[in-house]
Amino acid sequence: MKRTGSEPLLSCSFCFKSEEAVHKLISSPNNGSPSFICDECVFACNRILAGQPPKPDLRHRFANAVSRLFASHTMISRSAQ
Repeated sequence: MKRTGSEPLLSCSFCFKSEEAVHKLISSPNNGSPSFICDECVFACNRILAGQPPKPDLRHRFANAVSRLFASHTMISRSAQ
């Protein structure tokens, strides 16, 4: 997607790489507070689901990002009640 300069730069909600640093960035269907996941994190998720560990360089960053994402989701869910 071409940027005009006025839109904020998007980033992966898991590894925090910008949309310019990844090949693909996928948006969640939630329009109120969208989350994004990049192709590298999807690859890591697929490896985890297949019973294989993610690449060593992503393992630590991915685990920390997942923890932060779940914590922020819990806070958002509680404030919506």
